[in-house]
Amino acid sequence: MTALAAPAAAEAPVIEQVAAGAYHSCALDESRHVWCWGFNGQGQIGDGTTAARLAPVAVQFPAG
Repeated sequence: MTALAAPAAAEAPVIEQVAAGAYHSCALDESRHVWCWGFNGQGQIGDGTTAARLAPVAVQFPAG
C-alpha cells in the first residue's frame, strides 16, 4: 500500500482592506488583488456571473 502525502497547505493572502455591502463583502490583498463573496444576483461580486459565492473569488477587471 502506498502512503499518500498530505496536500500542501495553501498560503492565505495578507488582507489589507475589507468592505461590506448588505449581502456581499470584498477584500483587497497585499498584491492588490480583490476578492469578493456573498450574494451576487446583480453581478456585484465581479466574477462575471450572478451565482452566489460562499467563498472568496477573484474579481475580474476589464482589460486596459
